[in-house]
Order: sequence, then structure tokens, then C-alpha cells
Amino acid sequence: MKLSTKILNFKIFKKVEEDLKNPKTKYPYCIGIDGATATGKTILSKILKERIEKKFKIKTEIFQLDSLLKNRLFREKQVSILKKNKQKFFYEAEEHMNFDKIKKLINKIKDLKLSKIKSNYVTLKNLYSREKNGSCTDQKTFDLSQVIVFEGHYTSQNLISDYLNLNIILFANRNEILKRKITRSEKYRNS
Repeated sequence: MKLSTKILNFKIFKKVEEDLKNPKTKYPYCIGIDGATATGKTILSKILKERIEKKFKIKTEIFQLDSLLKNRLFREKQVSILKKNKQKFFYEAEEHMNFDKIKKLINKIKDLKLSKIKSNYVTLKNLYSREKNGSCTDQKTFDLSQVIVFEGHYTSQNLISDYLNLNIILFANRNEILKRKITRSEKYRNS
């Protein structure tokens, strides 16, 4: 999928730039990018990060909500149980996510925005890793004196959305999404 940097000319991204120019803006400045699978969330997050860092010299972190996935073996087992019981499985269910992993980060953002703390760093552990065969062994440290882009499903959940300065939701044609998803995951999943 090719996403042009021209998308950053949309009014919503001009709002981000206005906010980042404003000396009264409190950090971390948090942006959500949500949408169905294969709508371009990851690509847009990277384009936005590059623009903010280049134009405003503000370090920007991307937090991929896929990091909250439970390990692949657990999820595969859950899907096989659903199939065995002839239950329909239309969406990547929230039961496949571990939202407790993000609470430490969200609480720190909340405290910073309320000026309750001075420490700007938080480390999250046991994050999901596609590169490590779906295990939950990654960790990531965030500097909260900057911009954080939350990329992935569920940015509209109150746990996350309550602390976003802006939430962007992407839409795409269903057939196009399916085609992209099959192409993207054909190496580790059957169609």
C-alpha cells in the first residue's frame, strides 16, 4: 500500500501542527490512529512521526497496540475452541488483548498531564513480538516529554482515548482490506 505524505495536508494534521507550535501544549502530546486491519495505520504513524521530528524537532514514539496481544499460541487455541463450538469469529476479539500492560503507561501520562509527577520515563515489559514467534518477551521504554502515537485497534477505548489529544480513525474498502491482509500475513498464516 502506498500512502502519500500529501495526507498530512488534511485539516486534522494541520491541527496537530498548530498544537505543537503552541507553547502551552502539555506533553506528552498523544495521538491515536485507529482503524480496521490493513487500513494504513502503521504507514500513517511512520509518516506522521517523520514529519513531527523533522519539522518540529520533537522526538516521537509510536506505541503499536499489537504489543498488547496475548501470545500467539493462546490466541490460536482460543480460535480453535470457537471453531470447534461452531461460534462465529468476525473480529480480532478484545479477549486476545492484555490491556493491563498499557495501564502503567496511561497512568503515567495521566499524572504528567495533571502535573503530579516529574519523571518522564516508563518501561513496559512482556510486550508481544511478531518477530519472536508471537511470544510476549519484548520491552519498550517511553520518554513522555514528547509526542506519542498510539497505533492500532482500540484507541477509542476510554482507557486510551481519555488521554489522547487527537484520535484519527482510518477507513478503507472491505475487499481492499482483505486483499492487503492476505498479502501481508501470507508468510505466517494461511488465507
